[in-house]
Amino acid sequence: MKRIVFGCALLFLGLSVFSQNKPDKTILFIPFDSKMYNNQESAAMLPESEMTYEQSIQYFTTSLDEHMTMAIRDSINVYSLLRTYTTDAYNDIDIVHQQADYVLTKRPENLEEKRDLSAVTSIKPRFKKEKEKPERLPNGEIVSVRDDNKDKFVSVKFLDPQVFIDLISNYSAQYVVFITQFEIVGDYSNPYLVGSKQYPRIIRVHYVIFNKNATFITGDVIESVFTAQENNISTICNTYFPKIAKLIVKQLP
Repeated sequence: MKRIVFGCALLFLGLSVFSQNKPDKTILFIPFDSKMYNNQESAAMLPESEMTYEQSIQYFTTSLDEHMTMAIRDSINVYSLLRTYTTDAYNDIDIVHQQADYVLTKRPENLEEKRDLSAVTSIKPRFKKEKEKPERLPNGEIVSVRDDNKDKFVSVKFLDPQVFIDLISNYSAQYVVFITQFEIVGDYSNPYLVGSKQYPRIIRVHYVIFNKNATFITGDVIESVFTAQENNISTICNTYFPKIAKLIVKQLP
């Protein structure tokens, strides 16, 4: 009898530990679409990195996704369409990118404005990219945008709500993190720095987070600055992506 009681106690303890360690949230990461990629510095980076333009896009995409996955807390279950090696996942990422409508969106200042930023309502025309003039920033500093669009970020909407509904259902996700745009731009305002290859480059990562009901949680653009002397894509990703990823993941509820 004592053995039975002892065995039941161990079983109960095991179930209790399992329930405590079981993730209470599921997050789905959506990588940026190649059409939302802009690297003004590719000409200098590609030869040193021994990559083609297409390979560089893939490397930036997978590296950012990897660092975001690594930055997530242990208590959260993470799905990535890049790391879920199934036919359905590949189909899902194609469908999402084909159906996504990217919108240059003003940062919301109150809850009422947030309600208007649902992923499936109030579709606006696709935004036109504006020529940006980045500010000079300290090397390696992570900041929010400080240019003419300092109060805006690139969000995403879906004309067909079923696309979002299916996405949530397929992965049982409570939250979806979209990387909506990726840029590397150079600041050529100082001719001396340009001539000596010491001018600043800026990585810009736009993102938006929705809950399972397509309700907007938050969205922003993160920047990281490095000099034009750094041209190896692998080194750039490993140096600056961890900081960017942690700032994005930190915004999860």
